[in-house]
Amino acid sequence: MGWHGFCASYQRNGDPDSLIRRRDLATVICLLKDTHVTASVERGEAIQVEVEDISTTGYQWSVVNVDQSVIVLKDERVHCGTVPGASGTRIFDFAAIKAGEVTLHFVLRRPWERERPSLREVTLDLKIK
Repeated sequence: MGWHGFCASYQRNGDPDSLIRRRDLATVICLLKDTHVTASVERGEAIQVEVEDISTTGYQWSVVNVDQSVIVLKDERVHCGTVPGASGTRIFDFAAIKAGEVTLHFVLRRPWERERPSLREVTLDLKIK
């Protein structure tokens, strides 16, 4: 199952390139082709950000410059693809601990190539109520 098949059950939130779904006091944000996403969440809510993982190529997603007074990264994990070499899903779990606005920057790069430009970047603006 490809990336788009994995996300097919998500509701589109007005943006054809991002998928946002609420479930059991959590918001799941699935970043596809977009470079900028905006979402609103409640204070105390769990937030999962999902991106396509291609770590078999050496590229890995990371989140940089997290304002931990507003939002905290609780966990990061990878769900592998179903066949060897297939892309999977990297999931970042956050907790919104304080009302406010925060911008999260996700960067896709090879960890040993810090001086080279990233392969892809996504900005997520969150408004926490």
